[in-house]
Amino acid sequence: MKKFLKIFLKSLGIFLGVVILAMILIPLLFKSQIISKAESVINENVNATVTFSDVSLSLFRDFPNLSIALKDLSVVGIDKFKDDTLVAFSSFNLSVNLGSVISGDQIKVNSISLNNPKIYAKVLADSSANWDIAKPSAPTPETPVDTSAASPFKLSLKEFIINNGNIVYEDQTSNMIAGIKNLNFRLGGNLSDEITTLDINSSIENLAVMMGGTTFVQNMMVTLKAKVSADLKNMVFTIQDNEIGVNKLVLGVNGSIAMPDSSMVFDLKYFTKETSFKTLLSMVPSVFMKDYETLKTDGKLSLDGTVTGTYNSKQLPNVGLKLLVSNARVQYPILPKAIEGINIDLNVDFNGSDDSKTLIDLRKFTMSMAGNPISAKAQVRTPMTDPQVSAAIDGKVNFTTLADVVPMENVAMKGIMTANVNMAVRMSQIEKEEYDNVKVDGLVELQNFEMKTPDLPADVKIPSSKIQFTPKYLQLDHFNCLIGKSDLSLKGRVENFLGYVFKSGVLKANFDLSSNLLDANEFMSEDATPETAAVADTTPMKTVFIPQNIDFTLNTSLKKVLFDKMEMTNVGGDVVLKGGKAIMDKLHMNLFNGSMMVTGTYNTADTTKPSADMDLDIKNLDIQMATKSFSMIEKMAPITKNCQGNISLKFTFKTDIDQEMSPVLKSIDGYGKLQSQNLQVVNSKTFDQINKVMKAKGMGNTIKDVNISFTIKDGWVNVAPSTLMIDDIALTFGGRNGLDQTLDYNVDLVVPSKYFGDAASKLASSLLSKTPLAGKEIKMPEKINVKLKVDGMVTDPKVKLAGMSSGAPGEGNTSAKETLKETVKETAKEEVKKYMEENKEDIEKKKKEAADKAKEELKKKLKGLF
Repeated sequence: MKKFLKIFLKSLGIFLGVVILAMILIPLLFKSQIISKAESVINENVNATVTFSDVSLSLFRDFPNLSIALKDLSVVGIDKFKDDTLVAFSSFNLSVNLGSVISGDQIKVNSISLNNPKIYAKVLADSSANWDIAKPSAPTPETPVDTSAASPFKLSLKEFIINNGNIVYEDQTSNMIAGIKNLNFRLGGNLSDEITTLDINSSIENLAVMMGGTTFVQNMMVTLKAKVSADLKNMVFTIQDNEIGVNKLVLGVNGSIAMPDSSMVFDLKYFTKETSFKTLLSMVPSVFMKDYETLKTDGKLSLDGTVTGTYNSKQLPNVGLKLLVSNARVQYPILPKAIEGINIDLNVDFNGSDDSKTLIDLRKFTMSMAGNPISAKAQVRTPMTDPQVSAAIDGKVNFTTLADVVPMENVAMKGIMTANVNMAVRMSQIEKEEYDNVKVDGLVELQNFEMKTPDLPADVKIPSSKIQFTPKYLQLDHFNCLIGKSDLSLKGRVENFLGYVFKSGVLKANFDLSSNLLDANEFMSEDATPETAAVADTTPMKTVFIPQNIDFTLNTSLKKVLFDKMEMTNVGGDVVLKGGKAIMDKLHMNLFNGSMMVTGTYNTADTTKPSADMDLDIKNLDIQMATKSFSMIEKMAPITKNCQGNISLKFTFKTDIDQEMSPVLKSIDGYGKLQSQNLQVVNSKTFDQINKVMKAKGMGNTIKDVNISFTIKDGWVNVAPSTLMIDDIALTFGGRNGLDQTLDYNVDLVVPSKYFGDAASKLASSLLSKTPLAGKEIKMPEKINVKLKVDGMVTDPKVKLAGMSSGAPGEGNTSAKETLKETVKETAKEEVKKYMEENKEDIEKKKKEAADKAKEELKKKLKGLF
């Protein structure tokens, strides 16, 4: 027996050792295969790239439970969402009861935890979403499925945790973006029991919401602590002890939520647990509410309401809210006066099934800021179907005394603003243009306003401004403004403002803008250090998007505009902002000792691909000043950088615009003409190379009668053959240069012989030494044609001699020296031929005389022989 027990214990020890060793080695030995296979299977089924660094299985980490960990997972988009990370987290941990895994009847999950998850949900302007990554399943033959018997498989979960989560949601269809920073969430309870208690504890460090470029929520802290009695069989949840915090405002909720089917049935009451008025102020974004913790406040707050009824695709629940603030007071401890007499009486009754019974009623809103009284009231009926609004505001603000109640932070203001506006409107009346039945009247005036602040390099003064309200339009009678040395005058009217406010209609406006002097340099910091100035010079602009729902016409008349080193005068023309476009109609100005007119469109209707379609008509601009200010001129015609004089340019083009408000060079498609009567070329590497190759003496640098036609396509400026005069040298060139500054040109020059010195005469004398013209001077060709090839880069041009002749431009392929020699030979030959023809009789006579003489000598020799 002892021997058997000894053998049994030994065998059991060996068995347990083998099991433990297997538990350790199997995950290690097959980890790489597991990771590779898992990544392969996942990526085969999603339109995204899924990766993770490690998968671990362990019985020791949470013994006797099975612990599964997935580390550094990321899901990255493809195609239009390339490089966008949809989901990423440092680790996903799962703790499972090992026995339940073996039995298979009910998987008992002790806990699921996500650590440092990051989620970026994005909807593009075409409504495609980056989370729609599942590939469609391949069609399979239909097989009848028996759904009569419930599956024996059950899942039990006791705890779900999110640690330090960050979520961003961007929707380009509505120009909205929302973010959650540092989300921590814990849900506890046994979800396998039909009746259980759920323990919820959650917090958000920062909630932000921005829409249409306006920040509605910023730096909002949200907390939730609740115990919920859950009847999971009947899907009824009863909220018991709970606390919901929004910044410092703490709410309690009692009641139940039932989900018997696809609908949700609410029966909830909510109320404030903290009745201090200061808690309501915590809802004001911190950008508007400075030093919240130090505020001194008086007054009580009452906030309660209900949420009752059914929510589904056809119906909304009823929502009620009552807010009362009585005689509250707020004071900054560092300031002498307070905001007093704060009274709010707001009732909201929203009927989810009958909009005619819905009423939002601000019965009272009053306050006094250092003797500046403000009061308002408003009612909104049928907001979902046909909004009916009545509202009134009456107030006066003395900006001199405003600093006694609100911290101004080195901002000094004075002046008086008064406002008295009343309205009673119904959306259907506005749509039908029944303005006789609409009441809108009032006035907003600003008198003797002045503001000084270090944030502005110049003082702002508005002697007067007046806006009148009518049912059809807002009339800006006048707006006169002085900013430093600059003056602005604006007047006009805004139409359809009611349709814009109440039903997102198109806001129409027509303004006249005039100025004697607009010095944009005043808005640039004068005390910037060289370091900060350098940063400012290299800081790229950002794309300016034109709103889709505006239709503005701006008629400009600016006598003088100063910007950087540019001085523009007589700036005028119309600019229309409409449907996401800025349309310029003959916008003209004088600058750089010349003039410029712009007609065209800057288009941001497609926010993913801004573009421009422009016609430029530039006349007699100083080329040096223009090239330094407009980099595109140098990119199109690199030689302009080394020229002095005036140019005229007509240029029509289309181009995409990048995120820094610059043309996408390879997308430019256009044509134009560059003209000038007289240009001086100074320190041009290309011209220096031409002179070096030509070895011509006294070649000038004055270009006359410039008339160059060109097209731009696919990043190349293609120049049609054009002839220029450099002093008395005719230069014909054509080819192309890249907007990346590459060169590819053919150049033909017709060069007077004088530029080659006496080399030709010496060669001619040598050739004539054995001819009848020996010792005589002959007339050489007046001009010699030379062909050059120019390539390389603007900064390092390469000029090669292609040939030279006395024939038509471009003929010949020999070297310059040989071609010059052949040209002189031909000239000498022609001169000898000409001489022979002109002296034919004399030459024939001399030949006859020589022949006769030879005959006589021959006779004499023959006589001597006999």
